[in-house]
Amino acid sequence: MPPMRRQQLKALRERLGLSISEAAAQVHVSTRTWERWESGDRHIPETAVHLFSVVNRVKYQPET
Repeated sequence: MPPMRRQQLKALRERLGLSISEAAAQVHVSTRTWERWESGDRHIPETAVHLFSVVNRVKYQPET
C-alpha cells in the first residue's frame, strides 16, 4: 500500500469532522506531531494511518 500523503490525511480528518487535537489523541501522538504530518514536515507512519482508520471505522484507499 502506498503511504498516505499529507493532503489525504488532512482531507480524511476534515471529512470525519475532527480537529487536529482530536485526531492526534486517537493515535496517541501530540498535536504538534499531527501538524507536522499534515504540513509534510514529517513522514506519516503506516501504523498511525492504520490505527486512525480502525478507530474511525474507515477504510483507507490510497489515490492511484
